[in-house]
Amino acid sequence: MNTTDQRAFPALFTHQSRELVISPFSIPPELDGSSGTWREDRLDNMLGVNTDREAIARWVHSKHGSAQTQRTYRKEAERFLLWCYAIRGMPMSSLNPDDFQQYRLFMENPPSDWVADNPYARQHPKWRPFVQGTSARSVQQALTILNALYAYLVKTGYLRRNPLAVFIGHQSSEAKRRSQAGSTGQSHKQFSRSEWSVVLQQVNTLYSPGMTEREALKYERLRWVVVLMMETGRRIAEITNHPMSAFYYKEDDLGVRQWWFVVTGKGGKRHEVPVNDKLLKALQRFRSRLGLTPYPGPREMTPLVPSLYGQNQTNPSLPTYTQGIQASQLYKTLKALFREAAASIRDADPEAASRLEHAYPHMIRHTAITRAGKQMDLRQQQKWAGHADPRTTLIYNHEDENALVDATQKMGRDGW
Repeated sequence: MNTTDQRAFPALFTHQSRELVISPFSIPPELDGSSGTWREDRLDNMLGVNTDREAIARWVHSKHGSAQTQRTYRKEAERFLLWCYAIRGMPMSSLNPDDFQQYRLFMENPPSDWVADNPYARQHPKWRPFVQGTSARSVQQALTILNALYAYLVKTGYLRRNPLAVFIGHQSSEAKRRSQAGSTGQSHKQFSRSEWSVVLQQVNTLYSPGMTEREALKYERLRWVVVLMMETGRRIAEITNHPMSAFYYKEDDLGVRQWWFVVTGKGGKRHEVPVNDKLLKALQRFRSRLGLTPYPGPREMTPLVPSLYGQNQTNPSLPTYTQGIQASQLYKTLKALFREAAASIRDADPEAASRLEHAYPHMIRHTAITRAGKQMDLRQQQKWAGHADPRTTLIYNHEDENALVDATQKMGRDGW
């Protein structure tokens, strides 16, 4: 499904006599849910419908709240279906729990052609599934509404399982475990210098002279990712959703080039940061390993973090670089790296090993923003992090915390 204009987002439902019905837009049989993985035996289907759209229309109709409530339910269900069709290529009745991690990441950072600058009416040509400025709260609300949809479809016998409930349960367990791992202080959500050193050492141990070319590329990609994330402070969803042309340069009056890195971040907001020499060298190294020129061109579409599947026609031992790695796959790769780093120091430093065992990729961003605060003033740090509110940036600054530690130590030496 092409997503370059409004025609790529056909109305999946219409209202007739205040009742939601499916639109005339045709969905291929392999996507309409009639043969979905989680479909229940037809004899147990109390809804008497055979496609996902029909089942959703029944669900919305079963909600006897306000018209606004029904519009909200329709909005969430419709944009979810559009994602299933256009991005995931599966019916909603075939999704697995892991697919919802991808959808969550997609909602947190939707492509620019999926985002409208204002909340237009559904029939307006400028309507898009998302509106600029999507918040974490609205993402959570969307998952809550969709979970209610799946629960209804299981209860009425249309589906036999609710994969979203499994995903939400896993997310809740992760959040609880993180909470129990330490206090809510920001310092518990970032790596210490020594912990990050262990992570980098673990990356280096993954290299072996006997590697195949594809294995060596996998190592180089991981090495590239940890530098890219730490030196830009960007989120997984952002670096997996942009091409190499996110790097570009500006020349000053003397012709000196300064490279910049630009992404479209949360809520469709454009965000750019200067590129330091460390990151520029890492970019050159990674591109060299991929067989590319040292610097990307302004229209280059090679993904920042390419998938290593697919076969290169000129060199079958190498992959093509036309597709980017999925955000959920990169998340799993980094989690595995942290676990391996933890195992490497478990005997020598069990406390640090425990923290690394429970580390998660977004901690790289937290760490990077804190590092930035040691070199920048608050205004610069806020701009670098891409925070709309400086109070958010202040959370990452620990001068008061360090002063408190010093004062507490002095108390212990005051002779009482």
